[in-house]
Amino acid sequence: MRSQVHESLYLRRGAIAQEWHAALDSACSAPLPPEDLLQHFEDLTAQLIEVLLSNPYRSRVAGAIGTSVAELCSPIPRALSLTQEVLAATLVRDLPNECVLALQPRLSSLLGELASGFVQSLAAANQELRQDLEEHWQVGEELQQSEETVRSLLNATTGDVVVLVDGDGTILDASESTAGRFGKSIDEFVGSSAWDQLPPETAQRRMARVDEVLRTGKPIRFEDYRAGIWFDNILYPVRDARGEVVRVAILA
Repeated sequence: MRSQVHESLYLRRGAIAQEWHAALDSACSAPLPPEDLLQHFEDLTAQLIEVLLSNPYRSRVAGAIGTSVAELCSPIPRALSLTQEVLAATLVRDLPNECVLALQPRLSSLLGELASGFVQSLAAANQELRQDLEEHWQVGEELQQSEETVRSLLNATTGDVVVLVDGDGTILDASESTAGRFGKSIDEFVGSSAWDQLPPETAQRRMARVDEVLRTGKPIRFEDYRAGIWFDNILYPVRDARGEVVRVAILA
């Protein structure tokens, strides 16, 4: 997967940088000519791609990128907000669903570290501005675990069924369309057991597959039959910042 994602992001790095630059150019001023500023954003985009796909994962490197953004643009909260909005969308655009889900924890962590670097850079010059930024964006752990980021990524996928489960099969998150297929609201669906939503035989088969992904750390793909329908299932390991498999993404 890494080579596939790296190739896709590498080919789109210029477009990502241009969209990022255009968003900030409309909201704040910079001390550099437009062509020089765009080159800086292209360099920062290439660095972000490397951080996102690094092995082992080193999210704290993104803090230096946040510092660079603060130095390139006038120190206003809007620059940070626009940076997060653009990167959250463009770094996963056009990627396969399973890749989007697998990258979600890393992307959330990366955006959190970037925000921390941005704020810390400005704090040295303006303590009052730091307080204002922290009140608006809640940098650090809260931002890394942002439910809004997770929700936007899940609902950006196009699979019929998109679910994130833990090792016990508890549904940690899902797309709204998936909850609707089971006749539930997203609030009812999240927190319930994935296996309770299925007939016992189907639940046992899929439970065994989830256990296999958690144990081996490798994605698997298989077909099974339920209620007169053949399902093409993709199970993908979702790792935390330490590289440990803590969740499984299920697409069907």
